[in-house]
Amino acid sequence: MSQGGGQPSPIFFRLQGGCMRPLIKDGTVLAIRPAPASALRPGDLALYDVWGKRMLHRVWWTKPGKVWLKDDTGTVALHKIPDRKVLGVLQSPGPLSSGWTGLAYGLAATALFSMGRRLKQGFTTRLKRKS
Repeated sequence: MSQGGGQPSPIFFRLQGGCMRPLIKDGTVLAIRPAPASALRPGDLALYDVWGKRMLHRVWWTKPGKVWLKDDTGTVALHKIPDRKVLGVLQSPGPLSSGWTGLAYGLAATALFSMGRRLKQGFTTRLKRKS
């Protein structure tokens, strides 16, 4: 279905989980612009289908036929999907959700969340040893 200017209608998607926080919070409804994988750039947030489940993750890189994606919190490993699984790209609310600035943000967020988890684990381990 198209809108007046021949553009495809957006896909509305409710994000479930915290893998893209703090940029996008759990439960946020997002407008996704239908687009082929060939339109994706590193740093974009892409909606894709895996086994009938829709997921939104950051694009790390693309090659003909494949797209590599990862979350911003470092809990989902870098993974590749066939480009035919791509449904679209987030209609960008700002520079942190697309392009090279989005990729830089994704790298920084992943590093900070990973460091935070390690610190929390170390702190918890020390508390257990003291008790």
